[in-house]
Amino acid sequence: MRNEKKSKELVLVGGGHAHVQVLKSLAMKGPRALRITLVSDGPTAYYSGMLPGALAGLYTAGETEADLVRLSRWAGVRFVQGRVTGLDRAARLVQIEGRPPLRYDLLSLDIGSVTRGADLPGVREHAILTRPIGLLLEKVETFERNFTNRDAIRIAVVGAGAAGVELAFAMRARFGKKIADTTVTLIDRGEQVLPDQPASVRKAIERALDSRGIAVRLGAVIERVTATEIECAAGAPVPHDLILWATGGGAQPAQNAFDLAQDPRGFIRVKKTLQSIDDDTVFAAGDMIHIDEHPDVPKAGVYAVRQGPILTANLAAMTTGGPLRAYEPQAGFLALLMTGDGSAVGSYKGFAPRGRWVWKWKDWIDRKWMQKFDPAKLGPSPVMMRAKEAAAEETPGEDDAMRCAGCGSKVSGLLLEDTLRELAIPPNPRVLRGLDSPDDAAVVRIPAGFATVQTVDSFRAFVDDPYLMGRIATLHAASDLFAMGAKPDTALANVTIPFASDELMRQDFRLVMSGIVEELNRMGATLVGGHTTEGSEITVGVSMTGLIDEARVATKGGARPGDALILTGAVGTGVLWAADMRAEAPGRAIEGAIASMLQSNEAAAGVLADGTAHALTDVTGFGLLGHLAEMLEASRSADAGRGTDADGGVGARIIGAAIPVLEGARMAALRGTKSTIDPANRERVLARWSVVGGTEPLGTLLFDPQTSGGLLAAVDESDAARVVEKLKSVGYESACVIGSITKREGVIEVESQKGAARNQPATPARVPA
Repeated sequence: MRNEKKSKELVLVGGGHAHVQVLKSLAMKGPRALRITLVSDGPTAYYSGMLPGALAGLYTAGETEADLVRLSRWAGVRFVQGRVTGLDRAARLVQIEGRPPLRYDLLSLDIGSVTRGADLPGVREHAILTRPIGLLLEKVETFERNFTNRDAIRIAVVGAGAAGVELAFAMRARFGKKIADTTVTLIDRGEQVLPDQPASVRKAIERALDSRGIAVRLGAVIERVTATEIECAAGAPVPHDLILWATGGGAQPAQNAFDLAQDPRGFIRVKKTLQSIDDDTVFAAGDMIHIDEHPDVPKAGVYAVRQGPILTANLAAMTTGGPLRAYEPQAGFLALLMTGDGSAVGSYKGFAPRGRWVWKWKDWIDRKWMQKFDPAKLGPSPVMMRAKEAAAEETPGEDDAMRCAGCGSKVSGLLLEDTLRELAIPPNPRVLRGLDSPDDAAVVRIPAGFATVQTVDSFRAFVDDPYLMGRIATLHAASDLFAMGAKPDTALANVTIPFASDELMRQDFRLVMSGIVEELNRMGATLVGGHTTEGSEITVGVSMTGLIDEARVATKGGARPGDALILTGAVGTGVLWAADMRAEAPGRAIEGAIASMLQSNEAAAGVLADGTAHALTDVTGFGLLGHLAEMLEASRSADAGRGTDADGGVGARIIGAAIPVLEGARMAALRGTKSTIDPANRERVLARWSVVGGTEPLGTLLFDPQTSGGLLAAVDESDAARVVEKLKSVGYESACVIGSITKREGVIEVESQKGAARNQPATPARVPA
């Protein structure tokens, strides 16, 4: 399939109300030459309009958040999770904590705001800030879990604007159901509740506050907050168990590192086109901006929503050379305020309707908004549809009509040299010819007394982030060496980069290689060479050579009847990535899977090597049962060679309920999601082994191919508890005993629950195909 040539990079920082619209709209009808990357510090973005309802128990957390990972996959947008720490506008780089920067041609910022007034003494220590809103629900839930007094609770909400009022109602609804003596106090330094609303709306809200038993204290100038009280300049202190600080939006501190003009409060100054007044290639939207021509626009989500279409049009216009549009804020807007009891109060041009029908109206509007960004409701991905059309037409563009194959497909030598110069590859005195003195091949001196262990792995990119792809591919390859007790020494990289403009190809190659070198440096190995080529998609291969004392080689053979089987990491990456390809995997599940794949097996191998494990292997592409079968076959051969297996070979008993599974993987398997290699993995095992027991989704997870999976070890049963505890102490929280080695040659028993398959006859496999 021919890859569409990309020539410009748009980087979106933040997943706010405006940016989710940009993602969807540009995916559907944006310029084909534009490649888009979304950078967010989390996999989801909460919708502020529904969060008070979630706090009141009217919505689940999942109903209030847009899944940025799934939306990005649907839109054909690269997703990078990380915290932006600054900009280098001269080099057009977005700096991200703990990873290489991203280059941009166009940049758009939509990172929201933080809570004002948090610098008062005691606020950060004793109050829950309501911005960024993504942390609010989590912190309230944490407080509730830890709060032990079920007889009485005192809650203070500071700030009597729309957010504070809704939160006061939400807290009354949430805790009033569980704790009879629930006191909620709404506090503000001003003289009115909802000072920006008409008198009719204020009166309706005041009546609702009174009917819900929520006390209101106005004209309260707070001086400090302690663990038990809010101290004011005048009047008695307000006692509290929980404080929500809802005093309005302030500028994000990170904006100080953006080198963009700010207003006196720290907000980014933009023109009516939403471009920075300093830099026409930088756009911004939402709560973080100050529009010079419209200085009084409130920090409210309804304005960010209206900015979305303007931002989308202008980013497209900057790519194609079209005219830009000006943003004109609406003169008024419909406000619907939840009262926590299944009712709401409306505000529009002085009217203040109230009742359950108003809540139903609000609920319908909010749910309709969220459905706009749910891939399950959006239909087929337009990017995937275009790819299918391109594959059918096979009509290359003028620039890529005759891209050469063979050595003509190599990546530009200048691009290669420039990137390699940027990499931090430490010198290795045993590398006689390497990247610091390039030749036709690398020359490496092997230390006396050591043997070499060699392995290679390569796969197509399954994550959008080339840097992560480089790291994962390197860890995956190194896992083979760790499983044999070897130390990685040198590596070769084989990288395919999609054809695009020189700058985009340079960035992709730099990011992949940065990831590879970062992991190699961490494990003390040296990159000595490799190969690059153009292709339709990113592919990363790493060939590694390790060193080992011949007398200390760990192998997958040697498991003995009675041994405990220990697995160091959770399974499920295959079904999760299969779901992700269809934009069906939850972003938080993908976040967890990536974290799992980035955990090196080096420390685990250190625990299990030197005789602790009788047999050791890594769990990767053949799945848990596939690699277990290899261990059993190798152990049978090893025992026969030693003359210790007079009674026959070995089998295994697996306790399905004990197998650690990645978040989201079990649900994906229940829906019938499987990796494309699942049938081949089943066929390979079932052709030689009788697998007894097991039902779905366990069957899918047993054969699921793992990328950069954990280690599987057979250890003496009497030592298993100590080994598991040691593995947990060095960071392998999922490590556990999942079964044992048996004398039932040719049989793998799978117990969905403990004891379920014991003593069953060795019949043909019953794991569903």
